[in-house]
Amino acid sequence: MNYSSPEIPAPAPGGSAGHWANRTLGLATLAILVCTLFPYEFFLRDTATRRAAPFLLWLDPYPDGVLDFAENILLFIPFGFGWACWAWKKGWRRPWSLATALVAGAGLSYTVEFLQVFLPTRDPSWWDVLTNVVGSLMGYSFFEHMGSGVLGRASRLEAKAEQFLSTGRIIAAFVLYAVLTLAVSAEVQRSTNLSNWQAPHAILLGPGMSGQHSQRGRILRLEITNRVFLPGSAEESASDKGECASSDAPVSSHGLSSPTSREILASRWNNPSAIARLSGNEPASTLLLTGQRWQEVPLPVSALVQGIQKTGKFTLRILYAPADVGANVSGRIVSIVDGSGRFVLDLNQHGKTLIFAFRTALLGVDQYWNLHLDEASRDTEPRNIILTYDGSDLASYVDGKKSSHSLRLNPGASLVRRLKGVKTYNVGGYAVPYDLFVFVPLGVLVGFGARRGTSRKLASRILICIGLLLPPCLQEGVLMSVAGRPFQLGNVIIGFSLIAGAFFLLNSD
Repeated sequence: MNYSSPEIPAPAPGGSAGHWANRTLGLATLAILVCTLFPYEFFLRDTATRRAAPFLLWLDPYPDGVLDFAENILLFIPFGFGWACWAWKKGWRRPWSLATALVAGAGLSYTVEFLQVFLPTRDPSWWDVLTNVVGSLMGYSFFEHMGSGVLGRASRLEAKAEQFLSTGRIIAAFVLYAVLTLAVSAEVQRSTNLSNWQAPHAILLGPGMSGQHSQRGRILRLEITNRVFLPGSAEESASDKGECASSDAPVSSHGLSSPTSREILASRWNNPSAIARLSGNEPASTLLLTGQRWQEVPLPVSALVQGIQKTGKFTLRILYAPADVGANVSGRIVSIVDGSGRFVLDLNQHGKTLIFAFRTALLGVDQYWNLHLDEASRDTEPRNIILTYDGSDLASYVDGKKSSHSLRLNPGASLVRRLKGVKTYNVGGYAVPYDLFVFVPLGVLVGFGARRGTSRKLASRILICIGLLLPPCLQEGVLMSVAGRPFQLGNVIIGFSLIAGAFFLLNSD
């Protein structure tokens, strides 16, 4: 194939285009996936209404705003540029490479928009596909007219960087960056602790909320403990009639069946008609929430809160049956409040949705993380609900089954929260850009180190393996020690994959 054919873009001096083909296309594709699939949590049930229409109408047919148009075009320009570079390296003539650029851009765009159908926070649109294709064609044209110059400069910069980065400098930069990111990760992860639960504390049961519609229902069982609930025991808990505390006894716990709770409930409620005990076949701890407004007489739980702050973990287990799940139903079910009356932990109902909220050290006194449990109150049958926090991750179980909704307070979420406000349903997604920030530069340094090559091949390979494996292991160890949570193998695998991916992508051409 004659690469100087007028139908094919002219190559950059020294074959720079071929030297960048795989990297530009790979980076552009990765950037598109990272930007468009945030927050990376797909929900089939939450997005069911989008799929009720005919298949071709799953994507919105209406145009977006001007800003969205511009963003969609700019996002796919690098992809079109990378595709043209890759097609030039393959030796494809212009008509074929241009046609494939159009098809590839449309295919990638539609794939992304289709996946966005299952992301409740994204709005897929046919107009996004159209503007993405326009961006791909613009990127292709940009490569034709300016690709040689751009990639030539990039090659010269890469050569200078490779010349500057001796083996000693690469090792020093690697260690310095790894230590810096570990320190940052430890600092931001500390904000997921519960140190801002200021004493004194008390448990409140029932409405405690002004308004026309107050909470009605039955609390058949309640226990709060400072232990994390093990997923393996969730199904057993669904049918267990006793306390949820494990046999090895937690540091502290509180339940309605405790003697202290029974004594206070029997003698100290200012408005006994607001909360009443049931008789008959109901468990002895069962309470009836009547929906009436009442003056709150709390159950003291200072020892419990101290235990929670000591371990950094908690589990709330409640067997609850709402009296109504109408759209106008709202009210608190159970809360832990501090001395100022602000809650630090709260379970409440809004219509058919139960909402759990709690506060960590990262948030102010009036700000909370929220977790919606849509499947927990779809009718008036009792639901065995478990909410457990391990120091960084909040998980929920309904009738022994783990809910699809969870909350991951990862270092990325904590860091973004310090820089600007975050929305609860985006919290888990911040782990991806943060992990890219932590591990990709390390992979690039390892990639440059592998290029240098030495006569001691075994030592070089050992250093490469250390560079690939050690940072994610250290990162996970630091987060475990700071948050007090269990080891998560998935985090190590993700870190290793990102370092290895950057390593291979840098040398892919």
